Amino acid sequence: MFLTLLFSCKKEIEFKIPNEERILVVNSNLCADSFISVKLTYTQSINDNSKPITENNAIVELFSKDTILLETLNPRINGFYQTTFFKAEASKSYILKISTPQKVYWMQDSCPLKCSAALVKTDSIFFQGKSNFFRIKYQLTDLQLCSNYYGLKLKHSYETYLVNGGGAIDTALVEEWIDVETIDPLLIQDENNKFSKKHILFSDLYFNNSTIYFSFGTSAISNTATKKTKKLSIELEQYSYDSYLYYASLIEHMFYQNDPFSQPTLVKGNISNALGSFIGKDINRTIILFKY
Repeated sequence: MFLTLLFSCKKEIEFKIPNEERILVVNSNLCADSFISVKLTYTQSINDNSKPITENNAIVELFSKDTILLETLNPRINGFYQTTFFKAEASKSYILKISTPQKVYWMQDSCPLKCSAALVKTDSIFFQGKSNFFRIKYQLTDLQLCSNYYGLKLKHSYETYLVNGGGAIDTALVEEWIDVETIDPLLIQDENNKFSKKHILFSDLYFNNSTIYFSFGTSAISNTATKKTKKLSIELEQYSYDSYLYYASLIEHMFYQNDPFSQPTLVKGNISNALGSFIGKDINRTIILFKY
């Protein structure tokens, strides 16, 4: 007879995370013909699961590029500040000053022109081994001789159907960002697109101050017995240069955040001594409705 004894031990190691100084986080809206707004919060420790701390006692002032005061943003609730009368204008540059009880922050960016884009046509094709691929042909007119930057996203809205315990059918509306599928040279030129298919970045390097046509699509909107597509939203965004850098670094950061062996990617905001950004962009939104 053999007797096997198994032993185990457990050692608890207390890991003390140092308390770092809280850093201001700025989330802004700078779009043509829209009120200018910012949301102010602070960073918190990795082991702090409470709600983000908001900055409700700041003075937020908006200036022209010549430092002429345009308006003091009106404080709302939960760290939200917004202009009451002033709306941003395309091709104009603005300066924002945020004065908190502890520090003063300055930031500046320009508001791009309104994005001139339009849907040309849609069809269903066989694409890279996928049947019923929904292809979209789009037209984009670049309106400035200077360099311009763009982003492309697709939002899928669909209904799901589930039979509950009583035999009735429960319906829920779901919205999600989906992959942009394309082999168009215009949309695969930017090296940042290796980090995300849900937010495609590109520039006007090959079509500056001209009109171009490009194609993309999705294989994710086919109907099933439990899912039916209601609409597809195409969001084509035009960015300032600072905005492009911010989104490019943010996309890379999100790509690596679940990789324990990678170094954190520095998100390139345009605010000294703070996180986030005050950046300009314009959104051209086209909605395709599906009727059955």
